Amino acid sequence: DPSFDVPGKMYTRKGGFLDVPVDTFDAEFFGISPKEAQDMFPLMDITGVVGAAYTPNDGSIDPTGLTNALAIGAKNRGARFFFYTNVEKINVVNGRVTKAQQFQDNIDVAPAEDLAQQLYADQIDEIVFYDITASSERRKIDLDTVRRVAEHVFVPFTVGGGIRNIDDMFEVLKAGAEKISVDSMAVRDPEIIRHGAEAFGRQCIVLSTQVQHVGIRPGIPSGYEVFIDGARTATGLDAIDWVRRGEDLGAGEIVVNSIDRDGTGDGYELDITRAVADAVNVPVIASGGAGTVAHIAAGLTAGGAQAAIISSMLYS
Repeated sequence: DPSFDVPGKMYTRKGGFLDVPVDTFDAEFFGISPKEAQDMFPLMDITGVVGAAYTPNDGSIDPTGLTNALAIGAKNRGARFFFYTNVEKINVVNGRVTKAQQFQDNIDVAPAEDLAQQLYADQIDEIVFYDITASSERRKIDLDTVRRVAEHVFVPFTVGGGIRNIDDMFEVLKAGAEKISVDSMAVRDPEIIRHGAEAFGRQCIVLSTQVQHVGIRPGIPSGYEVFIDGARTATGLDAIDWVRRGEDLGAGEIVVNSIDRDGTGDGYELDITRAVADAVNVPVIASGGAGTVAHIAAGLTAGGAQAAIISSMLYS
C-alpha cells in the first residue's frame, strides 16, 4: 500500500487504483480540456481530469511521460486512476520492423532489435512482436530476431507469427518471450489454444484477431468477419463468435486488430473493440488506428479495452 509523492500531489495506491485528491483541471498532467473530458464521459460530473505515466520498472509515477492512466474527478470527490497499458507492436519482416496501412504497402522502418531497445529506453509497458509473413509463407517464426529483441527489453514480451504447435510455442518461450500470440493457425486448428493453455497456462496465450467490417449477413451477425494470413484470407467466422470460442478454449487475452483502421491514425474501431470487451471475461487489447493520446483514451474507455497497441504512432 505505497504512496507516491509527486510535487504538489499525493497519490495513494488502493488495490488496482490510485486515489487522487483533485478538484480542478490540471492541463499539464493530461493535455485535454475539461470540455473534451466531459465529451468522453458525458454521464459524469467532471471537475478534474489528470493523467500520469506509470513507470513499471521502478514503481514510480512520472507525470511528464506518455500518458497511460486516466483519472476522472467527480464533484466533491477525489479522482481515481485506472491503470491501463500502452503496448508497442512491431511488425517484422526479415528482421526489420515495417509500417503498413490496412495490412498493405509495408515501409521499412528499422532493425527490430534497435527499435525495441529504443522503445524500452522510452519506458514502453509491453512489446508485441509479429513475424507478419510467417503464416502466409507457411514457415516457422524468425527465432533469431526474437532472441535479439529479447536481449534488449525487460518488459512483458509477446511473440506471434508462424506458430503451429506446442513445440513452436516452447521454442518462442525459450527465445525470450513471456506470452505467445496465435492468430491464423488458431483459426485453422483451434485446439492449439487449448493445448497451449494446458501446457503453459492461460496467462501465456494471446488470441490475436484480424477483423474487418463487412456488414451484417448470414453467419456474420456482428457485421465483423475474421481474416487470417495478414488480412489476405476471409474465414467466414463472426468476430464475436470467434473470440468467445477462443476464451472458452483457454485464451488469456484477446487482441482486436481492425483491418479498416490499421495504420490510418484515425483512432481505434471502437464498435468492435467494445463488442469484444463486452463478450469476453479476459483482458482485451485495442489495436489498429491510434494516432493521438485522445485515441488511446477512447480505446480504453469507450472501447472497453484494458490495453492499447500504439504501434507506428511512436515512429511515424
